[in-house]
Amino acid sequence: MSYREAPKTLKYGCKHNPKELNEFFWPMECYFNAIQVTEDTKINMAILYLCESATLWWRRKHTDIKKGLYTIDTREELMRQLKRQFCRHNIEDIVMKKLRRLKHSESIRDYIMEFMSLMLELSDIQEKDKIFYFMDELQSWAYNELKRKNVRDIDEAIVVAEDLTEFQRESTVKKNSGGEQTISEPEPKQNTP
Repeated sequence: MSYREAPKTLKYGCKHNPKELNEFFWPMECYFNAIQVTEDTKINMAILYLCESATLWWRRKHTDIKKGLYTIDTREELMRQLKRQFCRHNIEDIVMKKLRRLKHSESIRDYIMEFMSLMLELSDIQEKDKIFYFMDELQSWAYNELKRKNVRDIDEAIVVAEDLTEFQRESTVKKNSGGEQTISEPEPKQNTP
């Protein structure tokens, strides 16, 4: 496959969201790795997918580059500059606030998806913090099960939590002595270090 067969990917305009910028670059980066292109080619192909205000931004940058006032030599630098231009500077604060408010109140699958989405927007969160935030707001039955399984990192915690989806459905609906279905109460969370 030649690199002229560029992938159908998202266009990037001026959305002030680092997650969308990452979603713009991720398929492209996979494609670039598969066909092993140079950094110059990566930059040139990436700018083809800019639109709206991002195109105007690039035209201005490109003019500065031609004048020798500025350089963008790598795809990483291009992404950093796009983030600097289009993403709110306090985005990490906003995401951390969302993370603190995140609660496992509905399905565990929804909780996992929202948690993973927030993690994509945080670049420098420590592994121990990831697992703490993930487990801290789980419902007590899920928290206790992850503690019982002695999960050690966030990837393991997510895999175990996804397996709990079926366990939750089977264990929460029970029949009482009259044959009616009732929902059992979860056990209290045991906060032991």
